[in-house]
Amino acid sequence: MTLDDQIVAVATVMAVLLVFVFAYFAALLPLIEGLRAEKVPDIGADKKRFRTKVRSYQLITAGLSLLLLFVFGLLIPLSIEVIDQGFLRPFDTLRASLLVVDLFLVVSLVVLALEFKLLGDKYSDLA
Repeated sequence: MTLDDQIVAVATVMAVLLVFVFAYFAALLPLIEGLRAEKVPDIGADKKRFRTKVRSYQLITAGLSLLLLFVFGLLIPLSIEVIDQGFLRPFDTLRASLLVVDLFLVVSLVVLALEFKLLGDKYSDLA
């Protein structure tokens, strides 16, 4: 099986998984941003409920990060092979597309790591 055949075979399986991962990421990010921008309640019970909500979103962010790492881990062996064999001379759209997906996964992981930290800071401020 050629490298291009392997990429096509993996793409059919990974496409469904990637759609769910990126859709979940796209849905979660605005919720986290809104939560971080939300004013901290003054009343004790509301403050405790808000603190619990912040922690819950932090855990959801961690879970999504683990899922992204899992997907990235599945693609790494194939991506390394693409880099080793080259994709620029001549330019190969299929191989470059795999690397673009890898880039999207890495950027998403960096964003989620930042959001995790910022949520953690907000959680600590509520203590």
